[in-house]
Amino acid sequence: MSWWILGALSSSDGSFDDFAMRGAQGDPFCRESRRAIVAPTEFSYGMARMYATLRDKDGVFGVFRSLETACKWLDLDESAVGGLLQQ
Repeated sequence: MSWWILGALSSSDGSFDDFAMRGAQGDPFCRESRRAIVAPTEFSYGMARMYATLRDKDGVFGVFRSLETACKWLDLDESAVGGLLQQ
């Protein structure tokens, strides 16, 4: 399992081709490992969905607007994850 938090991402100079290239690159995680991306803003959510669409061949990417829903999907304790993020 892994998670990313995009936070207040509000712009990017990357193009769709940049994301497509990154999506085609090797994946460092095992094929069964779930990945959760927390993207609370409209822009970050759209960028994360675009990346997940290009990358997700095995149904392991989830894009969420809150840490709570991401943790539920990953079957993790939200308070433990929140503590790790504050370190």
